[in-house]
Amino acid sequence: MELFPRILAVVLFVAGVFAVVLFAVKGRRKQAVAAGVAAVLLCGGAVAWGLLAGREPTEAPEIGTVTVSIDASAALAYGGDAVEALEFPADGRLLSETEIPLREGDSVLSVLRRTAEQEGLLLAFDGEYLVGIDGLTAFLCGDESGWTFTVNGEQPTASAADISPSPGDAIVWTYITSYDFFG
Repeated sequence: MELFPRILAVVLFVAGVFAVVLFAVKGRRKQAVAAGVAAVLLCGGAVAWGLLAGREPTEAPEIGTVTVSIDASAALAYGGDAVEALEFPADGRLLSETEIPLREGDSVLSVLRRTAEQEGLLLAFDGEYLVGIDGLTAFLCGDESGWTFTVNGEQPTASAADISPSPGDAIVWTYITSYDFFG
């Protein structure tokens, strides 16, 4: 247990004992009992808080897996000094199909964050909007460039934070240089 909750519990206990003794000396038994009960409850709350405060949140249970891949080949085709400086693989694949655990309550975005942590990729965000992966950012390859994603080959109409993948889904993050990519 952390030091602060221990100190708080001791202070509350001493204050409660002092209140009980004070009321008992003055002949106020009801107040003495009430002060004692209050001291016990406060100390119990402080101890419980101390025990719970240091715990790591438990992860949601796994419900299966999804595959995640990240494709930046359009940026390589676009070219330019900024893209060449990023030193991506020759095929433009930042991540080949990789199986990632799917947890209860996951979104496409939370899966991407876990994937990046597992694979050592750097992500950049503007709020919940993905701006960049490993230095390849939106607008680096023109006004219509940036990251998009599909789930099982379908282009969702909602944000990655709002889409809940299912076990077995294939999530593909793709860097596009033009909206024409979608046909």
